Amino acid sequence: MRKIYSIISILLLTMLLIPSVFAIPGFPHAFCGDVLINGSAAANGTLVSATVVGKEVVTNAQNPVQTVSGNYGKDGLPLLVQGELADGDIVKFYVNSIDTGKTAIFQYGAGPDCIDLNVTITQDDGGNTGGNTGGNTGGSTGGTSSAGTDQSAVTTVSNTTETISYTSNELQSALEGMNNDNGEQLFSAVEIATMVANSSNYEFTRTVLVEKVVSSTGTISYNVTVTTTIKNITNGDLKDVKVVIEVPKQVASDASLVTSLIPFTILVNDPVLEFNLVSLKAGQEASLAYTVTSTTAPNLTVAKFSEPAILAATKVTTPDITPDTTPETTPDTTPDITPDTTPGITPAAPMDYTLLIVLVIIVVVIAGIVYYKREDIQKMLKK
Repeated sequence: MRKIYSIISILLLTMLLIPSVFAIPGFPHAFCGDVLINGSAAANGTLVSATVVGKEVVTNAQNPVQTVSGNYGKDGLPLLVQGELADGDIVKFYVNSIDTGKTAIFQYGAGPDCIDLNVTITQDDGGNTGGNTGGNTGGSTGGTSSAGTDQSAVTTVSNTTETISYTSNELQSALEGMNNDNGEQLFSAVEIATMVANSSNYEFTRTVLVEKVVSSTGTISYNVTVTTTIKNITNGDLKDVKVVIEVPKQVASDASLVTSLIPFTILVNDPVLEFNLVSLKAGQEASLAYTVTSTTAPNLTVAKFSEPAILAATKVTTPDITPDTTPETTPDTTPDITPDTTPGITPAAPMDYTLLIVLVIIVVVIAGIVYYKREDIQKMLKK
């Protein structure tokens, strides 16, 4: 009997370890909502992020996201929480890295769920948040604030926003003038023609923020943050939108000087950058920001900003639900046993291995008992 008890104990221990083996990342939980800072709508480019208590989440894949028109996920990209998580995990929300105190329950493939966020930024927090927002995402606190522990003074030198409008010929000329690091034309004629044709599907605005930073030791530096906002003005949703942005030489002479909280690819060190938007729904806006820090005041009066270009984008196809207008014939009263294969929008749940595992364990336990009690069973059968 002791051997049987030992086998049962090992099997029970195995059951406890099985969930970690099947901990496969699933579909993300999407969130959206309004954002208030000190009672006012958050400025465009404010960062909204999320964590999960006790676990790691996937970052840089729409976590964090930037606010548009005082919200996240409504007019801009939704916040995606994903990783090796489980239903019931606790999600925490942050605005510019400040804990909002708001939480939500993680659910596999759910959302977008609306979670409104509201934070109050004190003078101590304001400097740190203002420096990070202005330096990295195109936001601005205005005036002067203290930044972090070194008590740096940050002053807004200028903050301008313009609607970007170029003719097809101007865009084509700008793209043809871009060369790679070997001096060859960066884009082929087909790519240039595609980007020029796609330009009519989007609206662009650009905000250029210049900040002067004086450290506690008296060192002066300047942050130039350029935020490009892209709006999909078509009737269709898009995904994998590749945005090409050229950085003027007067802002950065080399791509190594450019930083961004949003991942980007360096196409040319001159520099030309490529950002990738996971999705851009019809009528939706998304903001892309980069920052350059220098020790000299930038001369933006001679800076030549070119129009952003969409290198590629994939249309999101939806099932055709056009009603059938064929004249009605005699109804078929035969019971319909054909399974419904209409595409749904609910993501498929992961396979549940629990029943299979339980059956295997039961079989193993029975086999063990039979093996170790085979003599008693044989005697019983002989009787």
